[in-house]
Amino acid sequence: MPPLHGGVIEWPYKRPFINIALTPQEIEEDMALIISHTKRRPRVQKERSPSGYNSG
Repeated sequence: MPPLHGGVIEWPYKRPFINIALTPQEIEEDMALIISHTKRRPRVQKERSPSGYNSG
């Protein structure tokens, strides 16, 4: 839970939840901010089955 500062919740993005109607530009800015702060996990390669199954 984010820390409270004078009763206001501090989220990683600046948007208050009081104003729900967002312009497309505001949505794009928020999405870009969220995506830039989200680290992608590297893909885990599946180990080859020793039985030869699926070894085309």
